[in-house]
Amino acid sequence: MSTIILVTGGARSGKSSYVQKRAEELSFSRKRLFIATAVPLDDEMCQRIEKHQQDRDSSWTTIEAPYDLEEPVRAISNDTVVCIDCLTVWLGNIWYRNNGNEEKLKMCTESLTNTLKKWKMTARNELLIVTNEVGWGIVPESPEVRVFRDMAGFLNKSIADIADELILTVCGVPLRIK
Repeated sequence: MSTIILVTGGARSGKSSYVQKRAEELSFSRKRLFIATAVPLDDEMCQRIEKHQQDRDSSWTTIEAPYDLEEPVRAISNDTVVCIDCLTVWLGNIWYRNNGNEEKLKMCTESLTNTLKKWKMTARNELLIVTNEVGWGIVPESPEVRVFRDMAGFLNKSIADIADELILTVCGVPLRIK
């Protein structure tokens, strides 16, 4: 049976570095897989992606999955430690691609959750997932962005429900919630 570890927190709270370090500790003699969700839409995002890539050494295999997380999850081989970074970015990609369609977001959230439930029961791996805690900030001005914020909250809750561990990072400090 596999283990799912969900790591959440605010922007620049240390989620990604915590997940990478933890994965490297767990994978001493196993394969390491990084599933990246970011799309390089502008120079600033390109720089963020490049920094994340530089932080990982050659022991990592990277799969770019900005729109379909289910296929790479289903394809994970046993004895692999996997990081997904980040669910919120993935959901944003779906949101933009589908013009903020709430039903599409719900469908993708439910489908990913179901895929992770099935995967958890059949595989033997650790999966560390980064997501952003978006509900603690300013209430978005537009109804469309509020839908995204709410759907991100629903996604986080659905994954936290099936996760074996839930870690909240605050100012670079990981706090075990579950």
